[in-house]
Amino acid sequence: MAMQYKVVQLIPDDRPWLDQVQQLLNEHALEGWELVTAFQYQGAAPQRADPIVQSLSHVASTVFIFKQTA
Repeated sequence: MAMQYKVVQLIPDDRPWLDQVQQLLNEHALEGWELVTAFQYQGAAPQRADPIVQSLSHVASTVFIFKQTA
């Protein structure tokens, strides 16, 4: 039985943080993914259209690793 893994980076937006996490976990659970681990990541984030936000290109995010039977 082969396993496949999926890595998802959650970058904070203007919604409450716990709501974002809950939505991400629920969406992946419905697709049959099981959470393996999660950790904080300090690195470059995708640039947004707002020039003020673009200057903050290095933000903390959370990386989630999921697994699923292939």
